[in-house]
Amino acid sequence: MIAREIDDMKRVSGLLKVLGSVVGSRGDYVQEKKYLQEGLDIARQIGDREQICAILINLGVTAGEHGDHVQAEAYFQEGLDIARQIGDRELMSVLLSNLGEAAGAQGNYVQAEAYFQEGLGIARQIEHHEWISVLLSNLGLTLWKQGNIILAEECFQQGLATARLIGRPQITANILYEYGNFCLEQQHIEKAEATFHEALTTIREGDQDLIALARYGLARVEAQKGHIQEARKLGRVSLISLETLGHRNAWQVKDWLASLEL
Repeated sequence: MIAREIDDMKRVSGLLKVLGSVVGSRGDYVQEKKYLQEGLDIARQIGDREQICAILINLGVTAGEHGDHVQAEAYFQEGLDIARQIGDRELMSVLLSNLGEAAGAQGNYVQAEAYFQEGLGIARQIEHHEWISVLLSNLGLTLWKQGNIILAEECFQQGLATARLIGRPQITANILYEYGNFCLEQQHIEKAEATFHEALTTIREGDQDLIALARYGLARVEAQKGHIQEARKLGRVSLISLETLGHRNAWQVKDWLASLEL
């Protein structure tokens, strides 16, 4: 690595972060964590607090994807403490969103809601519309889990409106998928179907995971309508894509297909 040869440790740390992301996308979790940890150690040595936060976010996301939500929360909390010290409100907003997801994954919905509300307040202060839309969607999910259906729907709708306004197809598609799930559980079948179809037309071609999830949503719609053969077909296509991608939701689709057979 040329950066090592010229003793540019800031760049070395940044490159290790990138390398971690690259090997992580290939499914090599052990090597990913090794690269990220080395990058974090260097960032600590040179006192680059923004880089420390960025790597802690990556480490936390990776830990969460592998089911270690307690460790993920620890990474995010350390990052948030540093972000508060340097007064970086965008980083604070991002880390509060991540903390909310980690808390929610552990069933701590009240705490998750508090994180999302704080993050949303900060995102609104700095008028960061991308994070406003993400945090509104996350808040909607948490309120839904707590049974607050009316406020949950309001958050989904506001998040969608913001994502559409700023033209972020990936964020829009993500919110549409979660809102489709919400509609399906409320037995609003036609609305759920329209929402999943809109997600499919919004998703960019390269986002195969979102395409597979939208198809899974449509598969469940078909099952609700009594079209079991079509439901199986869509579900199997979704499962193959998710398993190929190593997506964490593949097991959910597999279990649903098994329950359909019963």
